[in-house]
Amino acid sequence: MPIKNYLQGTQFPIPVILDTSVVRHFLHEDEEVGYLDVGKLKSAAVPLKLSISWVASAELMDDLMTRAIPFDLWARRVPELDSVIDRSLPVFPGGRHLGALLWIPGTGAFSEDDRLGYRVLWRLMSRARQKLDLIDGITYHDSKGKHRMIANRKGALQQGIEKQRQWWRGSFGIFEAVASQHQAEVKDVSDSIRSFDGKTDRKLDVIRELYAQFLDLKQKGMEPSGEKRRGDVFDFQLVLPLALPAVVLCDDEKLVNRCRQLPSPRWKLLMTVKEFHKRLVGQTLVPLLLEFRSR
Repeated sequence: MPIKNYLQGTQFPIPVILDTSVVRHFLHEDEEVGYLDVGKLKSAAVPLKLSISWVASAELMDDLMTRAIPFDLWARRVPELDSVIDRSLPVFPGGRHLGALLWIPGTGAFSEDDRLGYRVLWRLMSRARQKLDLIDGITYHDSKGKHRMIANRKGALQQGIEKQRQWWRGSFGIFEAVASQHQAEVKDVSDSIRSFDGKTDRKLDVIRELYAQFLDLKQKGMEPSGEKRRGDVFDFQLVLPLALPAVVLCDDEKLVNRCRQLPSPRWKLLMTVKEFHKRLVGQTLVPLLLEFRSR
């Protein structure tokens, strides 16, 4: 894990994942809310790996297709953002691929071809200068020489979004099954957090903690598995990487404040851009992560 390597005196990049709101505010240079300062990122005392969440990539693609984000604005601002985005994984995985990174059973492995697909997706988006660019897409070859294409045609974007929602809704049964052995111990959300702190197999540990987070979110009125709260599926997917651990930036203050009221310390890793900037300048980001890893 990256933070463990800090303890060993070797610096590894800290993963930082950007929500849709963060990218939108950067594009519009929103002074009131605050937007990513590329200068601060480049001069940071610690190495960072910035990725756009898969949810953000889908929503930004939709913004471009519907012209909610004008292409002239995108063309002017996205090169600066691209200069600090991680080259190896510019778009952080979603769906089954995120499940694989989080060791969720039945999700398989996250392969180099999967990683390549996310790089091609960002290449398509960042270089798009008109709607037709997104529709025409990009063709490429995987490691086996198979011809592949990423393009937003014939409803591909909406199909991908719905596939993500369906996959995550189906996955909550896994969390239920893993936690069932602790049913007698779990009386409320706080108890569930404590019951999942045992020093057991790391993979099982992570799944238990993820389920505890799910209980917390549900307790606050967010039901990712429900049909009526479809947006909550993506909110839940956005915060799952906190378990890696990773820093997640989100300028939806209502969501951040709601999560900050929860008992698990790892919610401190969900923060607004303004707080992130303060931690970078004050060099308190690594201590925060070290604090989390020591729990």
